Amino acid sequence: GGYISLEDIADGFTWAEPVPLGVYCTLLDEFEVFAEIEAVIQRANSSARAASAAARAAQEEELDAGSSLAESSAEQVEAVCALDVNTYFEVKAVRAVPLLQTWGQGQLLLVQLDQGWAWLEDSHLGQLRARAVLPGAFRTTATCTDIFATPEKLVDERIGRLTPGTVQVEEIKYLEKEERLRGRLVDG
Repeated sequence: GGYISLEDIADGFTWAEPVPLGVYCTLLDEFEVFAEIEAVIQRANSSARAASAAARAAQEEELDAGSSLAESSAEQVEAVCALDVNTYFEVKAVRAVPLLQTWGQGQLLLVQLDQGWAWLEDSHLGQLRARAVLPGAFRTTATCTDIFATPEKLVDERIGRLTPGTVQVEEIKYLEKEERLRGRLVDG
């Protein structure tokens, strides 16, 4: 147990930010998904070692591509799939695990998808691999926006219509088959 500071309300400084469950969108060309957490950790550690070796070699101006390739390919693990950039997915669970100890302090932020596990970001490189699509205030831009009783767009379940304005969305669902994001309104 114990407590940590999250935010200083007086000056706005933050020590930590929430990692929400829900819908995310990939930011990389290949966002790899693995069947098991251990495979994600192995791939991330392998990438970290390769990045570290490349950085050391660049600093010493002795970039030896052969040794970098050998080092990074030593721990090949197969991905279940790779999502393209701007692909939406739903996060079911989040876990933080330690990154390679030779890197010093650091953690991997792992997320569970329907297909398996992936890493969202690592604290050492600070590279975000996907962004959250957060609930909150949305401005409607269509002339008319239909409201449905369920996330699926079923004409016989239409319960109302909105004209352009602002709505408060409390939950976002990704409907893969329809390739559509749907937001549940706060008041209905």
